[in-house]
Amino acid sequence: MAAPPSAETMVKAASSEWDECAGTWDTMAGPTSHWAHDSHEKVMKLVKGKPGIKRVLDFGAGTGVLGLALRTSLEAQGVEEVVFHDVAPKMLEEISKKIAAEGLTKTTVSPFTGNVAEAASTDLAAPFDLIVSGSVLTFVPDAHATISALRERLTPGTGVMVHFVHQYTPPEKDESFSASVANQAQYYSGFTHEDIQKVMQVEGLTEVAIEEFALRMSSSGEEGDTAPEPWKMWVASARRA
Repeated sequence: MAAPPSAETMVKAASSEWDECAGTWDTMAGPTSHWAHDSHEKVMKLVKGKPGIKRVLDFGAGTGVLGLALRTSLEAQGVEEVVFHDVAPKMLEEISKKIAAEGLTKTTVSPFTGNVAEAASTDLAAPFDLIVSGSVLTFVPDAHATISALRERLTPGTGVMVHFVHQYTPPEKDESFSASVANQAQYYSGFTHEDIQKVMQVEGLTEVAIEEFALRMSSSGEEGDTAPEPWKMWVASARRA
């Protein structure tokens, strides 16, 4: 049996695959058309009444729809900076275009596009009061190492992270699917409730809360086509002690 690919190899493969989607991601029928609204609304409910959210990290930001929506909502509460990270440089280019087109301030597109689990402390430099991610933990080589690295970047005592992750489904029995380097991430088939709870608790987070989250889907727009069933996800939140 061949050895699994290294974390570096997996991140490079994921970067290449997501780069290919960057230019059309926001216009794709499916989850992207609802993602900004639904995920943003959920995060705002989870942080309601929480003071002092000055710095936000949109981890694995894609085209930035969640982070940009949070910037708008949190601006009145005194947010000072929203930082966008992704391993796909072309995704970050799409965010930069949006920021430039709208003349937005208080936004930073991180030049760091590597594996946060292996990053220096100066990459995505702490502290962040809020870290969010959508579907990202499903694709990272090591979820434990990733959560640990993100926890170190949270403000001690008050920093909160919120992750949207896919619920576990049996892997597809497709040789091309399983052979893809990017598809060999630790939790590529999703997380059980126990999986995501364990990852967050083991890595030193407290007040771990996990809820079901149904991400709405859109139809293709073709005549007679109906929207697929929502994606079944978990939304997991926790605080750094």
